[in-house]
Amino acid sequence: MADEGANELHNFTFYKLNETALKHSRKEKETLKTGFLNALADIETKHAEYTLFGLRGETDFMIHLSSPDIELLQHDAALLRRTAIAAYLTTPYVYLCTKRKSEYSAEGESEVHLASGEGRFLFVYPFVKTREWYLLSPAERRRIMAEHITVGRKYPGVRINTAYSFGIGDQDFLLSFDSDDLFSFQTLVMDLRNTESSRYTVRDTPMFVCLRKGMEKILDQML
Repeated sequence: MADEGANELHNFTFYKLNETALKHSRKEKETLKTGFLNALADIETKHAEYTLFGLRGETDFMIHLSSPDIELLQHDAALLRRTAIAAYLTTPYVYLCTKRKSEYSAEGESEVHLASGEGRFLFVYPFVKTREWYLLSPAERRRIMAEHITVGRKYPGVRINTAYSFGIGDQDFLLSFDSDDLFSFQTLVMDLRNTESSRYTVRDTPMFVCLRKGMEKILDQML
């Protein structure tokens, strides 16, 4: 049986609110918020919302959409774009990736899926490996990744999600980790720096700390 959701596309769109929106009256702000919330309620793709307000300078919140249909992703992105508040929003980062089963997956390792195991935090970052990595034999790559996976298993409270951007994005992978513990994730990343696999990393930034929160609360926080 095929893996359920194996053909899902994932879109991570990061938004920044222009401060000119703050000049509106309270009533006008409520109208802006209501229009965006109504549009979000109408979209057909699976979605989750996260705040980054005050955690990075260039983005305030992120919406994660997933669907097997790329045109549906575009349709729902357009619904959000047509809202009045969109005139005050920019999208400094947009990532497109797919769900695929990793050849290095450890037993029980999860894939990106909105419906399972979401923690308080979602840590997201694009990831690029060296070309030398792909020239290694499959057996050698599996040997190196075995250490990487062993380190990850030391942190059962951090759920690792791997999505693929080969051919459809500027990165190789879009990694996301959900957890209820920021400090455990930070320690995991520090431990992974000491593994052999890290020598084959070209880029693993920008790194986003996304805090799960409903969109109404996110908008109230900003406006």
